[in-house]
Amino acid sequence: MDMQKEYSCLEKNCKIFTKVIDIEGDYQESLPAYLDDIYRVVKCTSNSYVTSADISFNEVKIYGKCAIQITYYNEKSRLCFADFEEDFSKVFTLDNLTESSFVRAVICDKYTNFRVINQRRIDVRTMSVLNISVYDRVKFPTVKSFDSAKLKTRSVATSDVAASYIDKIDFDEEVTLPSDAAAIGRIISSSTYPTVTDVKVIKDKMLIKAELKTTILYTADDDDGGIEKASYSFSLSKIVDRSGLEDDDTVIADVALGSVFFKIKGTAGEKVSVINIFGDIALGLTVIRENTAELVTDGYAAGRESTGEYTEFTASTDGRFVTERKLVDVPLMLNGEITEIKELGLKLKSPNYKKGAIHTTVDAVAIVSNDGGLSSVSASADVDIPAEKYDDAIVSLCIDDYDYTLAADGRIDMRLNLEINAYYFNVSTIPVLADITIGDEIKNNHALTVYFAKENEKVWDIAKSFLSDESKIIQENALKSDTLDSSKVLIIPRA
Repeated sequence: MDMQKEYSCLEKNCKIFTKVIDIEGDYQESLPAYLDDIYRVVKCTSNSYVTSADISFNEVKIYGKCAIQITYYNEKSRLCFADFEEDFSKVFTLDNLTESSFVRAVICDKYTNFRVINQRRIDVRTMSVLNISVYDRVKFPTVKSFDSAKLKTRSVATSDVAASYIDKIDFDEEVTLPSDAAAIGRIISSSTYPTVTDVKVIKDKMLIKAELKTTILYTADDDDGGIEKASYSFSLSKIVDRSGLEDDDTVIADVALGSVFFKIKGTAGEKVSVINIFGDIALGLTVIRENTAELVTDGYAAGRESTGEYTEFTASTDGRFVTERKLVDVPLMLNGEITEIKELGLKLKSPNYKKGAIHTTVDAVAIVSNDGGLSSVSASADVDIPAEKYDDAIVSLCIDDYDYTLAADGRIDMRLNLEINAYYFNVSTIPVLADITIGDEIKNNHALTVYFAKENEKVWDIAKSFLSDESKIIQENALKSDTLDSSKVLIIPRA
């Protein structure tokens, strides 16, 4: 008997490659002519961020920048500030990528060391960790239809990573100190961190809203030259145009500080009290799209020999997007005797999800006051945040706000208010029917067969084992479901 068979091909984006790369930077920085000589460094920090992540001709290309800031004393024991910016890149080859491939790249800083070479030069060594995931379109061949054969179909709700983009939000703000504040002498340090507050998606566009919080440390322009602090926050937004975005897409936004610069503004003879703050924040945008996959999971021909070939379809199922804020208590131990904390800068390492918890590390660098003037101390602490229990998740984590108390032994009791955006999912491996071969008709096939069925057996499995018909078994035995709710004696008709 000639049967017409038709095939189709399931397609989905799959993570085909992951890699963790250490980005080492060894930079020789020379002070501009307008800055004072270095006498003693108080603080040296850096932050790395990705500016582009692309794939072309089987090459994965990651480009980024490393922003370096130093606070130091000059020869006259006056505090000064200098900043620098360096480029970095990583390029590697992957074979057999299609035009649909894309890369998701997230970077976090590991450490910053420095060495003063002379009064005009400082060598800075940085280490950051780049987490790379490459996605590509993977095909799963399957039978679509087959005349006279029984095919078992199943609809599965899936969640796929549809795309990943790198973008940025530029900012340019002016702030004015309160009228009773001392005039600005020099800006000597800053700590700045961004938070994504909202993401809205419509066809081919997404609206990103963020908040930027900054604390500026400066010396007063008076005889005393005391150290003052000013804190500000700004609301930022950007419309990102990306062809292919759909209204129901979910976007997980990783946000990182890019470059930030400060410029004192004032007129000769007047009180200097205006600061221009400008730069950008880096965005890593991961698009998740929910779909329904129509799967043919099994097949046979009633009354005839048949052999099926199967392949495994890996699906992200039970997807759930969660956005929430959580308060987390974090103790940090700072070394040395500390009289006062002048400035505290915090960073979160890239979060990872495992066994129902989000894991990250908070790094702190503080400018502190002691008998020898100002110096910097650092500390780190691991943070585990209870979360939804799924197989995996794509997570972004931001510091929305924090406060702390300083204990006598140099311990900081810190409370972090974290903004969490996560898409949780389970990973299911589902066999699908890749092909089916129909053989000869079964001889001596009885008109009726009695079968002692067990509770929870599937009628499809019974019908296949007897080469019968599922619908006829349900009709013959007046069954109300395709799964048996108890043990039964069934009449199996010949198909």
